[in-house]
Order: sequence, then C-alpha cells, then structure tokens
Amino acid sequence: MITSIGFNNVLNYISGLISKGRYVLDGNNVDVPILSKNIDGSTLTVNIFLADGTGGAVTDIKLIGTDGQVFADKPDTIEKLAAQGVLVIFKFTITEV
Repeated sequence: MITSIGFNNVLNYISGLISKGRYVLDGNNVDVPILSKNIDGSTLTVNIFLADGTGGAVTDIKLIGTDGQVFADKPDTIEKLAAQGVLVIFKFTITEV
C-alpha cells in the first residue's frame, strides 16, 4: 500500500514536470505562468489564469512540461470577454490498484 509520503513524493515529482500553461486565443498561442499548484492527499491541482484585457475564442488549454511538450490538455472552447478573467483547473489523482 502506498503511504501518504509515497503519494506526496509522486505528486511532487509530477508537479515539478509542469512549467507553464498555454492556450490558443483566436488562433494565436498564449503562454501563461502557473497560478498555483497544490497537493492534497492523492490529488495534485494545477491552476492557470487567463487574464482579462483581451477577448475572443479560447481553445486548446494546455499544461506545458519542462521539456516543452504538452503535459495535459483540455480541448474545450470558451468565448472570453475582454473584461473577463478565466480560472482553469487541472486535477490529477493518483490511485493504487
């Protein structure tokens, strides 16, 4: 059985592999910093924030790894207003089988 320390070690390792967020706004890639990372039990939560100031169609929201490759993605489409910020949450849960 994996201990809480074991879960924490695995999730800290995974967390260290994630360097930034990226999304497509009206066809252009936009990189954003990670807003926060949190480990709670067996779950890693990674938050990115799409700031206000520009509006348009937001697609292909991703987490980018330290190697420059896509670590995770959400292929959603969001119509974002210029006066609107958007919080995007990625959750990863480790389970033992």
